[in-house]
Amino acid sequence: MKLHLKAIRTDRGLTQDEMAEKLGIKSRTYGSWERGEVMLNLEQAYNCAQVLECTIDDLVRDLPKVEYGVVNMEKED
Repeated sequence: MKLHLKAIRTDRGLTQDEMAEKLGIKSRTYGSWERGEVMLNLEQAYNCAQVLECTIDDLVRDLPKVEYGVVNMEKED
């Protein structure tokens, strides 16, 4: 899943290096998030949203919604 990190970051006038510095992580780690190579956990997404002054929803807007179905756990005889 590719988040909208790059679009929001560039809109805020930050470079990848500046973003990584504000998050206290390596630039290549941040870059891997931005490219969608590595998925962020909830805490990392929250930290990005704080630095970017946006919501986690803003980071994932317009991404396809996952539909979850009900699983029938009853055994068929």
